[in-house]
Amino acid sequence: MTVNNSAGKQFPWLPAPLANTPLKKGCYSLQYTPPSSPTNPTLEGTLRVQYANNQSIISGDLYNRDPNNPPTTVPTGQVPHFPIKDYAYYLRATKIKSIKNNKVILEIEFELYCYIPTLHKWINKGSSTASLTKESTLNSCYKGKVKDTNSLELDGNLSLRWVATTLRQAELTIFKVEEKVELPLNNGAEEDWGKVFQKADWQLNLSQPPDLVALNDTVEEKYWREVELHQILMSKIEKGKDSWHYYFLCVHYTINSDTAGIMFDSGAADSDSIPRQGFAIASNFNFPNHAFFGAYQKKLLHEEPKSYLGVTMHELGHALNLQHPEVTESFNLMTSIDDLARCGSNHLDSNQKSAPIEFPSCFDATNWTYVPKDVYHLRHAPDIVVCPGGIPLDDFSDSLANRDAIRSDIAMSMKSFTQEGLPLAAPVRLQLKLTNTTDHSIQVPADLSFKNGNFSGIVTQLETKAVRTFKPLVSYIYQRPELIDLEPNHSISPDLMLLSGGDGPLFPKPGSYQIDLTIVWETEERRIVQSVITPVTIAKPKDKTSVESILNEPDILLALVIGDNDYTNKGVEAIQKGFANKDLKRHYAAILARLVAKEIEQNKVPDEKIASKIDEMASYLDNDIVVTPGEIKRILKFVETLKSNLSYAESLAKITATLQQKLDEIFERTQESNETYHDISNIILKQIEGSSGYSKSS
Repeated sequence: MTVNNSAGKQFPWLPAPLANTPLKKGCYSLQYTPPSSPTNPTLEGTLRVQYANNQSIISGDLYNRDPNNPPTTVPTGQVPHFPIKDYAYYLRATKIKSIKNNKVILEIEFELYCYIPTLHKWINKGSSTASLTKESTLNSCYKGKVKDTNSLELDGNLSLRWVATTLRQAELTIFKVEEKVELPLNNGAEEDWGKVFQKADWQLNLSQPPDLVALNDTVEEKYWREVELHQILMSKIEKGKDSWHYYFLCVHYTINSDTAGIMFDSGAADSDSIPRQGFAIASNFNFPNHAFFGAYQKKLLHEEPKSYLGVTMHELGHALNLQHPEVTESFNLMTSIDDLARCGSNHLDSNQKSAPIEFPSCFDATNWTYVPKDVYHLRHAPDIVVCPGGIPLDDFSDSLANRDAIRSDIAMSMKSFTQEGLPLAAPVRLQLKLTNTTDHSIQVPADLSFKNGNFSGIVTQLETKAVRTFKPLVSYIYQRPELIDLEPNHSISPDLMLLSGGDGPLFPKPGSYQIDLTIVWETEERRIVQSVITPVTIAKPKDKTSVESILNEPDILLALVIGDNDYTNKGVEAIQKGFANKDLKRHYAAILARLVAKEIEQNKVPDEKIASKIDEMASYLDNDIVVTPGEIKRILKFVETLKSNLSYAESLAKITATLQQKLDEIFERTQESNETYHDISNIILKQIEGSSGYSKSS
C-alpha cells in the first residue's frame, strides 16, 4: 500500500455516497490476512453498509489481533465488538462497482487511516482496491485480494460476512441511585430509547437492575459531584467485556441546581481513563423561570416525559461524542433545553410569521431523532470516536474546533513558576500572562482551573519522546470559564498546577520536559484558541521517601482540585507524604494550608476546633514555601471571611503577613505588576485596614 505522507489528521473524512451495490444493508464482519500469512488474519473488524436515495455509504474499522488466537466468531444478528486497545484503522469506501459474470465480482476502493492513539489522530495510509468474489448465491460472504490502487502490488486478502441488519449495537444500563427516582423510559407516547436509535440504524439494548445503587438518607437535596458519580460507576461497571456498554445514573440532582444532566465520565473525574461510559440525569431539575417554558416553569423534569427523555438523549449523545450545535436556534436533541425552549418560542412559519411551538412540543419538533449530521456520525464515525473508552469528548471537540479562530491581538506567555529544577514528585506550578495588545477591551478567562473545562495540554519527555496528556475535571461543554474585560495594554497572570493526568504522572522521572498548553474560550463574537509552550526540568530526588507512592497515586489530582477528604482521602494522604519529604515540603505546604481552609469552608470543622485548625494552617505557611499569586489570593479570600472573629486574629494576621512577604518576593523577582498583583494587594490592604476590626468584633 502506498503511504500518503501528509500530516496526521485530527479526524478522517467520513464516506460519501456511492453507486448502488449487491451488498446487503447492515453490518459485515471483516478479516484481513497479509500475503505472508494468507490463512491467518492479522486484522479483523466491521464494515457498515447504508443505503439512502438509491446510493450506498460504506465505512469500517479494523483491529489488530493476535495471530496465535483463533479469529473472532460472530453469530448472525450480532454486531461484533473488539478490545479498544487493539484499534488500528478506519476505512472509508471511495469507489465501488459490481460486475456480473458467473459470480458477482465486487470492487471496492477505499482509503485506510491509521490511528495514532497518543495523539488521537489518523494518518492516511493511501488507497487500496479489494476485488471480491461472492462465495455462493445463498449467503452474503465475499472473499478476494487487496491491491495497492496505484502500484497494483498485493497488500493481502480480505473476507466479508454479513452479520446484522443494524450498523451498530450497544447496551445501556439504567441505575436508580436514590429512592423515589422516576425513570425516563419514553416520551409519554410511542417514542422510546430503542425507536430513537433505530432511526440511526443502532440496536440499543436496555437493562434496569431492580436494586438501588446507593441510599442517601442524610441529605434531602444531594448534589452529586462528578467524582462521586464516577465512583458509583466504578462500583457497578462490568469489567473485562468488549461490548459497548453505557451506564445511566438517575439521581435527584447532579452537580448543581442549574444542570439537568451531565456526561461526567471525562476529564480528571475519569479516574480509570475509560471515558464516555457514564452520564447522569437530575430527575428533580427545576425548569427555569423563563417565559418560554410556559406552564412548566419551576416544575420538575420527571413531571414532563418529553423533556425527561429528550434531556437523557442529549447526555447519551455526549457519551457518543456528539457535540452541541454551532447554531442553537434549531430543533436538535443536542441543543440545550433552554435553547430548545427558546427556539420553540421564536419559531416562524413558512411565511416568516410568528408561530410559536409551546414547550415541551419543541421536543416533538426534533422528530425524536438526532439531526442528519449527527445520525451520519452515529452510523459512520470511527469506532474509536463513538464507543465507550475511545477518544474523550473534549479531545474530539478540539479536533472539530475552528483553529483559524486563534486571536493574534492577545499575547500569551507561560513559564515555570520555580526557575530552578523541580524535585521529582513536586507539583509543577505554571505562571501564564495574557496581555491585551489592542486599543479596546477584550474578554478573557478570569482564571485557569481544573474545575473549568477551558484548557488541555500535552507533556512531552524530551529524552524519550513519551507523551502524556492533561485536561480539566469538567468538560468545557458543561463548565465555561468566567470571563472578565481586560483593558488595553493590561495583563492578567493566571496560574496552573500540574502533577498527574489520565495517563498517570505527567513527570514520572528526572529529565527535560516540554509543556504544550491550549486554552479555549468563547466570547459573544467567536471561539478563541490560544496555545503556548514552555520547558521544565525535573531533578533527581535527594530524599526518595514516598516519591514513587506520590507519583503513582491516581487520586492526587482530585485532592488538589477538590480537596475533600471524604472522596479523595488517598490523594490527601499523598499530599501529606509530600509535606513529610524534606525536599518536597516547601512545594506542598501551601496546598495543605488550602486543604485546611476548605475543611473550614465546607463546615466540616466544629466551631470549637476552628481556632486550632487556623493555627495548623498558619504553621504550614513559612517564608520558605513555594506559592503562586493565585494560591495567595485564594487563601487570603478565605482569611477575609474570618477576619471579624477576635479569637482568630493573631493567626490570621500571621498568615496575611507571610503571604504579603511572598507576594513582595514574587514582584521583586519578576518585576511585573499586573491586574493579578494589584487585585491581591487590594485584598491585603483591606485586611490590614480592617485589622482593628479584629478587636472590635467577636
